[in-house]
Amino acid sequence: MGSPREEVTFLELKTHVRKFTGDRLASNQIQSQDIVLGTLINEIVVPDLVGRHDWFFKQAMETSPLAINTYTFQMPPTLQGIELLILLAGTLSVTGEIIHRQPTTFFANFPDPSLYVKGIPAFYTWVNRQVWLNCPTQAAWNVRMLSLRRFDKLVQDGDIPTWMDDDRHMLLVMGATGLVYQIVEDSKNAAVWLKLYEQGVEAWWLNTPGKSDENVALGRFDPTEQTRRMIGRLGQYWTDPRVMHNP
Repeated sequence: MGSPREEVTFLELKTHVRKFTGDRLASNQIQSQDIVLGTLINEIVVPDLVGRHDWFFKQAMETSPLAINTYTFQMPPTLQGIELLILLAGTLSVTGEIIHRQPTTFFANFPDPSLYVKGIPAFYTWVNRQVWLNCPTQAAWNVRMLSLRRFDKLVQDGDIPTWMDDDRHMLLVMGATGLVYQIVEDSKNAAVWLKLYEQGVEAWWLNTPGKSDENVALGRFDPTEQTRRMIGRLGQYWTDPRVMHNP
């Protein structure tokens, strides 16, 4: 069995930064340390780390029930938007992707979805985090939503950055420590800690599951002569069960 997770709270993150910087922000002359450290971690370090790579934790999936006669529902608070919406009906004939349309196009074609006959939704849009379907649902189903994750800010001292591996929390400390040294104009120590942060982030990326997918293209078709002979369906590669998608 693996060892239990040792979560690092927001208070502990700030305590580490204060320790590593010799509490150089102790005067609290302009803003309290909590405000400064919270701003550095939430507004600079986390967005920088998240934005560097296509991390596995940036994607989020939510599955929600969809009652009969539903044509609108609220987007889950964990998602930034919706990149893929799938109707889960329990049968392959109905289960599948619901196609996205921009709001102006959607409402030009379906000005009031509530007036349409109940059926199987084919299109959707979303405005102000409210999702609209092109018709009311004819049965009780589920919807699966995939999108980028919304990263909640660390506010309370007991908050934990649960989206990170627990052994990577110190990266936030390293980044914030380097920024504190920059604030107090200690360029030498700032460079040391920011370099530790940079190296730690890149080391994590090299070992993350997302990195292994970087050069993989599922279902790509290589029309070489050897492949043509193997498949034997030149010009009709899509009929071969081994080819999952068009090139």
